[in-house]
Amino acid sequence: MYRKIGSGFGVPLARSLDLVLVLVLVLVLVLVLVLVLDTQRPRALFHWGLAALDPRHPSSPL
Repeated sequence: MYRKIGSGFGVPLARSLDLVLVLVLVLVLVLVLVLVLDTQRPRALFHWGLAALDPRHPSSPL
């Protein structure tokens, strides 16, 4: 019934798979929300990403 996973904890395989599925769904939802918000203010995140890479950019955190 129990299979040891990675660090040696006896975790039921089904429960760990459910956990993985929930994490994947949450990540997908976050990505969709980010993309939807990003389309409302076009390319803002893309520009912020470029600014983060370019120290000369005024809004760069570097």
